Amino acid sequence: MDKNLDKLKDIKDIVPITDHSMFVLIGIIFFVFILIMVVTYILKKDTLPPRETKKQLIYKKIKNLNLNNDKTKDIIYTITIDGRLFLDINNQNLYDEIQKRTEKFKYKKDIESLDNRTKELIKQFISSIKVGKIDGK
Repeated sequence: MDKNLDKLKDIKDIVPITDHSMFVLIGIIFFVFILIMVVTYILKKDTLPPRETKKQLIYKKIKNLNLNNDKTKDIIYTITIDGRLFLDINNQNLYDEIQKRTEKFKYKKDIESLDNRTKELIKQFISSIKVGKIDGK
């Protein structure tokens, strides 16, 4: 019987087994997090109102100008600087005429109010402006 035991080989040492379960768990958590973020973005995108563009904000600023105001300089600079954004073939000549008429008011500290012809030109220019999707619709 001892002879049979001698033929038996001894039990081997413990062999390390590589375990990737932690990396798989982290990967699954990361994937679920990204999936939740994408779904949240899609849902929020549909429910939020669209933002106004810079052009739409400037249009509102020009549209709300009070030409009877004493701040002639603000009116002139708003029309000549911000109005350039809305130039097209139809209102280019009108803008150039406004530019010529208001040149005398620029770069001066004290200026008189706008004359009626210039006010009418500015009103015509404002009414000739075309901007798409002001309401965001």
